[in-house]
Amino acid sequence: DTGIDYTHPVFRNLDGTTRIVGIWDQTIQDGDPPEGFLYGTEYTEERINAALHSESPQELISSEDTDGHGTFVASVAAGSAESSGQFLGAAPEAVIAMVKLKPAKKYLKEFFAVAEDAHCYQENDIMAGLKYLNDLAENEGLPLVLCIALGTNFGGHNGTTLLSRILD
Repeated sequence: DTGIDYTHPVFRNLDGTTRIVGIWDQTIQDGDPPEGFLYGTEYTEERINAALHSESPQELISSEDTDGHGTFVASVAAGSAESSGQFLGAAPEAVIAMVKLKPAKKYLKEFFAVAEDAHCYQENDIMAGLKYLNDLAENEGLPLVLCIALGTNFGGHNGTTLLSRILD
């Protein structure tokens, strides 16, 4: 999706630590990518907690959700109760992992006649994100529930596209 505001209180435990076990930001190319990948930057739970305990979290983790969509979707899926008592996500104690997708390349958007200002992602980056999340869940010994709030008109809509088959 578009990332996550890892500093938001609805993604924290009662002791103030994060419930986010990993963020793979495919848009940041100057950090360490996840094992087995050659691009993006991975932020581990330890790095997120260190950033949360610093006075300037963005200096330690520059990943942000400038659009807000990813943070919104993550909060609906797994946000903890807000102090006002007016909000609770569907799975408020769940462990969270996030992939911030990099935008599709310009030539692909032009080829498929996608508007220049439209949010658009490449299927291969989505599939790489799925692999990252699956590997992370396996390494953490956790079940994996996916929330993919993306849509497309590409393909046959009959479950035979590569992405559909991978999701199956």
